[in-house]
Amino acid sequence: MRLSAVLLVLASAGMLLGGLLIGRWALGVCVIADSLAVAVFALRWDDGSAAQPSVHEVQGTLAGVLERARRAG
Repeated sequence: MRLSAVLLVLASAGMLLGGLLIGRWALGVCVIADSLAVAVFALRWDDGSAAQPSVHEVQGTLAGVLERARRAG
C-alpha cells in the first residue's frame, strides 16, 4: 500500500507540473483529473470489507489501556 501511495503522489506531481508547463487551461484539466484519480484511489482503498470489532472487544481494549495507564501513573 505504501508504494502505491508514493507512486500516486509522484504521478500527481508530474501531471501538475506538466500541465503547468503547457498552460493555465491544461493545469486546470490536470487538477480535475488528479482529483478524480485520488477519489478513485480512496474509494478502492476503503471498500468497507474490513471486519468491525464488537462492542465487547472495544470495551475490553479500552479497559486494558486505562488499566495500564493507571498502573503507570
